[in-house]
Amino acid sequence: MKRSTPKRKKQRGATLTEVVMAAALSALAMAGATAAFMSGMKSWATGQGKINADMEAQQTIRTITAELREAMSVVVDANGMGVTYRLPQKTSGGAFVVPATWDGVVRRIELSNGKLCILENGKSRVIARDIISSDPQRNNQNYSIFTAGPGAITREIDVMIVSRTASYQNKTTFSRVRETLFLRNIPSLSR
Repeated sequence: MKRSTPKRKKQRGATLTEVVMAAALSALAMAGATAAFMSGMKSWATGQGKINADMEAQQTIRTITAELREAMSVVVDANGMGVTYRLPQKTSGGAFVVPATWDGVVRRIELSNGKLCILENGKSRVIARDIISSDPQRNNQNYSIFTAGPGAITREIDVMIVSRTASYQNKTTFSRVRETLFLRNIPSLSR
């Protein structure tokens, strides 16, 4: 009895045309994936730049608020780009002296060459950089950083900061933060 062996089919490899087509399709898929990844990274970097600009502007507002909240006298400059303020005297333990008396130190917050600075006893401390004096949301019109509220005695101040930060590929990102600050200006010391 003779066993029959199954006949083998002749196997062929891929043709050169099939290999080239597969490589071209793979390259297209990789190019699409890379483009999607790069677009996502660009969006992320732009968003991160905006977040950084917003955080810096908000930190600047918090610093100004902390400085002026304790003030017993605040005077806003006519151009709105600075304020002069007085702080009450404190005891060595940090408590306010009663009745309120001025500690004798003239302090200012002002914009100078794109830097917002606190001036105290002739020394300058920078609290923010890249502050601009024109608002891109309002067709680059100049704005006031400090706007005094109504009345003869300043009881409230609107503080607005517009800053710029470089983001993805050195494109400029702007941030705009505004807050109203209520003061405790003491009438007898404000005059």
